[in-house]
Amino acid sequence: MGQTGLKLRNGNVSPTGAELQHLMALWGPAAKPGDRARISDVLIKDDHIRFEINGGPIKKQKWYQRIQIQGANSTTISPGDSSSNARGSFVDLYFDKYVPEMTGPELKDLLRPVFDFDSKSALDAYLETVFSTSQGGDQESPCVGRHEPRDGHLCQGTSAEKGT
Repeated sequence: MGQTGLKLRNGNVSPTGAELQHLMALWGPAAKPGDRARISDVLIKDDHIRFEINGGPIKKQKWYQRIQIQGANSTTISPGDSSSNARGSFVDLYFDKYVPEMTGPELKDLLRPVFDFDSKSALDAYLETVFSTSQGGDQESPCVGRHEPRDGHLCQGTSAEKGT
């Protein structure tokens, strides 16, 4: 989404429709569907909170990324331009007059139209597919989150000799 970002006010996201498609084609997505997005910065302004996603639309350089070394034969060595491909964006959560006092779960509920806080990690999704295919269905593995045998199954970290 680039420099424009998303604006969230009263549960409504803007831009939408054709304008959103145009911005996606112009700047590209900040995160692909299913990818884990990282909220890299939170800025609280007068009437909104800005959440920068994946580094924000403008990449900031560290001090060591600005160093140039020049040798005796006039060749300059400098790091590559990492800011040329800034892929992050931001979400602005707007309020009526000021940013109210709220708890973490209340803030998560306000951000649900944009962020999916209930998604599974890559490991959880993989383990779910392994156990569902090996057991022939959507049954829970007898060993998930356990180290002791259940229903005659030995779990990882257990041994038949120890009986644990």
